[in-house]
Amino acid sequence: MAQISKIKENISFLQSKVEELKASINERENNFVIKIQIHNLNSEIKSLQKILYQENVKRNKEIVALRLIGGIAKDGTFPLHSVGGITDTFQILYSKHHNF
Repeated sequence: MAQISKIKENISFLQSKVEELKASINERENNFVIKIQIHNLNSEIKSLQKILYQENVKRNKEIVALRLIGGIAKDGTFPLHSVGGITDTFQILYSKHHNF
C-alpha cells in the first residue's frame, strides 16, 4: 500500500511540474527545450500510471490466511466440508465486493 501511495504522489508531483512548464511555455514562445521536458514528463507519468495499474492488479490478488483454533482444529478432526463452506463464503463476499 505504501508503494501505491508513493506512486500516486510522484504522479501528482510530475503533473504539477508539467503545468508549471506549460505556463512558462506561454511566456516564452517556441521554446523547444521546454516542449521536450513536457514530453519527457508526460512519458514518465504514463509509465508511473502503468506501474500503478499493475500494483493495483497485484493488490486484488491478495491471499487471505485462515487459521483455525480450538480443540477440534488442533486434533486435526475438523470436517473438510466445513472448511470448504468457510472458503465459499469468503469467495462470495469477495465477488460481491468487486462487483460494486
